[in-house]
Amino acid sequence: MCTLHLLILSGLEVFLVIFPTVLCTLVFCSAYHALTSSPFQKGF
Repeated sequence: MCTLHLLILSGLEVFLVIFPTVLCTLVFCSAYHALTSSPFQKGF
């Protein structure tokens, strides 16, 4: 019971660390692609 509780807690910690990182990377990448493929970029 105690081991399972610790396992769930560590898994949650890993999830809370990885998830925002992946999310930020996805948002940054999509924003970057949107900016580079926008008509504004072609004007330069």
